[in-house]
Amino acid sequence: MKVSTLQFLILLAFGLLVALPMYASEPAGSGASFPPSLEDYHDSDLPGVGAVLLSRIKAEPFNLVGTLIFFAAIAHTFLSSRFLGISHHYHNKLKSITGDESNPVGRRALAHKRDFLQIKSTVFHFFGEVEAVFGIWLIPLGIAVITLVGFGQFFSYIDHVSFTEPIFVVVVMTIAS
Repeated sequence: MKVSTLQFLILLAFGLLVALPMYASEPAGSGASFPPSLEDYHDSDLPGVGAVLLSRIKAEPFNLVGTLIFFAAIAHTFLSSRFLGISHHYHNKLKSITGDESNPVGRRALAHKRDFLQIKSTVFHFFGEVEAVFGIWLIPLGIAVITLVGFGQFFSYIDHVSFTEPIFVVVVMTIAS
């Protein structure tokens, strides 16, 4: 059985996801909890939102990273129509490709060009889907949590999150679409 590169990468990623919790840098539940509860910040007496934000960033530097990723996701949401426009541009370019298909070299070059434009069109279309934006930005958020907080805290957090409400939203949005 021949395994393609994509299949190999999917199997490798799945294996890593299964194995990483076992090799977490610290055992789940050790150290300070992530994320800290609001009471742990002790900033209820600070005046203004700016002072509270600065205090929370000093107490937990990940708050700055998470906030920047969240703002990037919001900006991406507003730019999604531009991504769709770029996707349509590549799709129209793909449909208008003509060339010499009489010889194998020309046919191969045209196929390569079509494949490249199809990939570009598909990727930009995916980034233009408003429904996918926050799911896309979960990847850098997860990487940031693992990098800055550690595997153990990340998996401990995931184990204690209730996914009932997000699943309800996904079901309702699916039915509505």
